[in-house]
Order: sequence, then structure tokens, then C-alpha cells
Amino acid sequence: MKKLLLCIISIGGLIGGPAFAADMPIKAAPAVVPVATWTGFFVGGKIGGGFGDKWWNCTAATDCDGGSDQSIGTTSMDGFLGGLLVGYNWQTGLWVFGVEGQWDWTDMHGQFPSGIDRGETGKSNIHWIATLAGRIGFTIDRTLVYAGGGVAWMRETDTDFGFGESFTGSSTSVGATFLTGVEYMIDPHWSARIQYNFYDFGSKDVALPTFPTISTEARLHSITAGVNYRF
Repeated sequence: MKKLLLCIISIGGLIGGPAFAADMPIKAAPAVVPVATWTGFFVGGKIGGGFGDKWWNCTAATDCDGGSDQSIGTTSMDGFLGGLLVGYNWQTGLWVFGVEGQWDWTDMHGQFPSGIDRGETGKSNIHWIATLAGRIGFTIDRTLVYAGGGVAWMRETDTDFGFGESFTGSSTSVGATFLTGVEYMIDPHWSARIQYNFYDFGSKDVALPTFPTISTEARLHSITAGVNYRF
């Protein structure tokens, strides 16, 4: 009899155990929160600095002892740079494609002893730089690493001082820009970034009123930090 009871209890335990386990609540696995997409329109602001070199050259209309195409002088440029930007990104998988427009005010400037005439000084001021560029990048978790290039515009003023007089002319130059940067997604809307731009402006004639025309060209760099807001 004791052996029979033990067998019945054992069989009941085998049957009831799984049934009891089935009645226990199952703890749900934690939900995976996806990283927000980079796709969409964005606006932002940035600040930083710019530096580079600017060349003054003679033209056929310039009274240079060595004739046209002679170098008048070279000046190193540097100063503050900051402005606004707007663009659009499209993400597919780990890759992000985009287009972006920027406008920066800058006080980049420099001066040098001019070779147009003895004892003169040349001075250059850059007032603003604007760009329109395409970008391609890839994501590592919340970080976007990107590079790109496009067209750039620069507004400049050049002044030649000599013999108690100054001759000033302004022009807008068109060139190219190449860029690279790193951007970090803080939350679904805000991100922070650091970006480097190289600007190459071809030769541009600048008319100095009552003075012969000169030719200028510039190769500049900028490093900026900024924040973007995505819609």
C-alpha cells in the first residue's frame, strides 16, 4: 500500500508540475529602443575660426615693373567665423546622404607690404563665405562620420595704401569647397558636430577705383563646432 501511494504521488507531481508552471506569468523581454533616424530636414548654427593665404597679382592693366601676372604680395588670413545652415538628410541602412547650405559671417583679414609701388601696404578683408554642398556618410551607433563637397562663394574687400591715399575695391569670388566632419545624435531631434572645410577660390579681378585692376585668389580653411535641430 505504501508503495502504491508513493507511485500515485510521484505521478501527480509529474502531471501537476508542468500545469503549475504553465499558470505562472511569463516575464516579458525588455523592449529594444531603436536609434532615431538621420532622415529629414534640419537647421543649425555654428562658430569657429578660419585661416589661410591670399595672393595679389598684377594684371595687364596694372602698372607693375615686371609686367602682368607678377606677384604683388601674399598675406596670411585668419579670424572668427560663424553662421547658419540648413539641409536635408536621407538614411538607408548605415549610409546617410544629404545636401546642405551654409552662410558664415567672418572677420578674416590680413595685410602685407605691397609690391605695386615702393612703400605701399596691401590689406584684405573677407566679409562672408557661403557654400552649397552634397554629403555622404556612415553611422556608428549614434555617430555620423561624413565627407562631401560643392560650390563656395566669398565676399572680399581689398585695399592698397600708398602715398597718403588708399584704393579699395570689393568683389564676390566663386570657388569650390571640400568638407569632412563628425556628428553625434543627442536625441531624436538634436545633434552636435565638428566640421572642417577647405575653400579654393580661383583667380578674380578686383577693380580699385582710380587705380589699376588687380587679381586675387585665396585658399582658406575653417574649423567649426555647432548644433543641429532635425524636424
